[in-house]
Amino acid sequence: MPIDRSQYVITICPMNTFKEVIKQWPNYDALASDLGVSYATVTKWYERQNIPAEYWIALIGAARARRYRGITAQKLAELSVSDSHDE
Repeated sequence: MPIDRSQYVITICPMNTFKEVIKQWPNYDALASDLGVSYATVTKWYERQNIPAEYWIALIGAARARRYRGITAQKLAELSVSDSHDE
């Protein structure tokens, strides 16, 4: 029986910034819908290059549901520390 590969998504984009995390989703609307926030909220996160920590658990769950790899609490914490050092 052949494997239905349409169920699997492999993320090959690097994620070195919160912007790159957001870009894993097909568009802002999809991420907003997954997290129960507005399009404008996701836009602000992208512009500020930050996703507030209170959304990380939902973000990780949404990434798992979409089978996106690499979006973990550890990765988000690393990005948060990296962003604070860049300022």
